[in-house]
Amino acid sequence: MIDYSKKLSAEFVFARVDFYEINTKIYLSEITFSPTNVLMKFKNVNQSRYLGSLLNISKIRNKLI
Repeated sequence: MIDYSKKLSAEFVFARVDFYEINTKIYLSEITFSPTNVLMKFKNVNQSRYLGSLLNISKIRNKLI
């Protein structure tokens, strides 16, 4: 599953790839492009900034501006 996740998410800055397994067969469940489906509430601004600093957008920065 890890190898499949790496291949499926290679083109994205962030992607969570979910699978499930039934009778030893692996199935793709979903690919989510935001952590916790944007439902996580930050306790404070510093926590939000810290988590944001972990995301490397240098490869797409010029496309965003």
